[in-house]
Amino acid sequence: FDRSDGDKAEIDALDGAIVVEGTVDHPRVVPAPLETRGCIAVWEDGRLVLSLGTQAPALMADELAWALDLDRKAVRVVVPDMGGAFGSKFDLAEEELLAVEAARRLGSPVRWVEGRREHFQTIGHGRAQRHRYKAVADRDGRLLGLWVDSLVDIGARKRYLSGPPYTPRVGTGNYDIPLYAWRQRGVFTNRAPRGIYRGAGRPEATLTIELIMDRIAVAAGIDPAEVRRRNFVSEFPFESPGGAVYDSGDYFGALDKLLDVSGYAGLRRRQAEVRAEGGIMGIGLGAFVESTAFERSEKAVVCVDGDGAVEARVGTLDHGQGHRTTFAQLVATEFGLDPARIEVVQGDTDRVGWGYGTSGSRSLAHGGSAAVGAAREVADKMRRVAAHLLEADAVDIVFRGGRVEVGGAPGTGFSFEEVAAAAQDSARMPEGESPGLEIEYVHESPGITFPFGMHLAVVTIDRDLGTIDLEQVWAVDDIGVVVNPMIAIGQRHGGLAQGIGQALAEQVVYDDAGNLLTSSFMDYLMPAAAGLPPFRLDSTVTPSPNNPLGVKGVGEAGTIGIPPAIVNAVLDALRPFGVEHIDIPLLPEKVWRAIRTAEASSSS
Repeated sequence: FDRSDGDKAEIDALDGAIVVEGTVDHPRVVPAPLETRGCIAVWEDGRLVLSLGTQAPALMADELAWALDLDRKAVRVVVPDMGGAFGSKFDLAEEELLAVEAARRLGSPVRWVEGRREHFQTIGHGRAQRHRYKAVADRDGRLLGLWVDSLVDIGARKRYLSGPPYTPRVGTGNYDIPLYAWRQRGVFTNRAPRGIYRGAGRPEATLTIELIMDRIAVAAGIDPAEVRRRNFVSEFPFESPGGAVYDSGDYFGALDKLLDVSGYAGLRRRQAEVRAEGGIMGIGLGAFVESTAFERSEKAVVCVDGDGAVEARVGTLDHGQGHRTTFAQLVATEFGLDPARIEVVQGDTDRVGWGYGTSGSRSLAHGGSAAVGAAREVADKMRRVAAHLLEADAVDIVFRGGRVEVGGAPGTGFSFEEVAAAAQDSARMPEGESPGLEIEYVHESPGITFPFGMHLAVVTIDRDLGTIDLEQVWAVDDIGVVVNPMIAIGQRHGGLAQGIGQALAEQVVYDDAGNLLTSSFMDYLMPAAAGLPPFRLDSTVTPSPNNPLGVKGVGEAGTIGIPPAIVNAVLDALRPFGVEHIDIPLLPEKVWRAIRTAEASSSS
């Protein structure tokens, strides 16, 4: 996404009462899953069997077959239970390829497990962008134009799908901005490569536009919530200037709910009281919209055996997100069964040799939709079989409590197992039907999905130490239809924790000689549960029209929405001192220096 300086000239020429300019640094951060990368490579009669921690087993098998000049069937990738990834395991590590080649040459299995220090030094780091911006608004706080010049620290080499293109795509955030230009350039450095990390480009866009919105609010003398309201996109689908087509949304409704559940007016009154007593308190908002469910197609196979066992084979991969639970729930609903009866098969390319894997919160929208599509077609066939046996109409057949019955006559019909067995017998099938209950279904989406949300943070700051107490966090997220609320809440908690870490603590640091100084958890600070505030969650529901479930992604919401809320809260707290900007992470030393500098300036 590279727009010429001619676009900036248009923005420079805008006749606006408010002009804000600045630079936002998005430091490098490290994806740090519980489990580092690792593999075991075995060659058996010229065939590679690779046990691998990856988010996309079929894609990795394709890549290995290409790299090793093998037939695709000569490569099997198996993914055991895996402790997280956050984007960092979506491509092959160099060491994994070396382990494969070493095993081939040695004729014996080779295992490689990444150490944590190796992980810090070589994994694809996230973020690593610098945005220089100029925004023009009218006296009422309505944005007229936005120009951003961004530099991306690519590192020593480019990793697969490192995320920068997504940043300008949603660079206008939740807002309808008439004139928009974004110039983006990558810079190779001698640092670790830049890679995918939870949110992949969207947190950078969101932090920048949300800092701009607060600066406009201050310049216009308008409450930050009202400035956002005046600029929101109001009609959907909406094609952003960055080329994204937002599928659905109600940003006004989400903001109204956030202001209501947080008691926003009361928080502002409390802030005035705290300031009157000499305290330092701030309230910050963060609105976000993000793009999820990339690669618009996914395939699933649902099979019912003669004994009634149900198997769903999916090309996405559960590595902590709970897909087995959610997909089983979806498939079981189509058959009126307990979800415990559904076996979800994934992560073995001998059994599931296709699929884009799990990344960008795509699994439920695409993999879940494909699984439901396959299950519905199998269920329809079972209805036709049961109707034939009962001499009834298929439209009257229902699944109920493990039985397949005529809807208006409970207790009639057959058990689920009896219909499954009948469907294997050609003599008992309706005319024109072939025996067997296995359906392959391909879900094709007309577009990607755009979840959104409104987050709020309340902070107090110690004047003498610069420490930040993150007192309260509210998050109102809209992820479309929610299939399993408990899993969705867990995803939101995890995203908020990572977003808080990015805002307050996490940063990869190199010295002037290019040595990595933050190469262990002794030096790289991550949040722990004991140090996090209670998360107060609420939601709105705007179904997506781009998949039959109406779902949108949830995995990255907190990581994107909470950092700007925290930063805006800290800057709001420090506004009486004349502080306009501090780059993340908001370390106590930075805050302390900002206060001291402001106090020194006012006294001189």
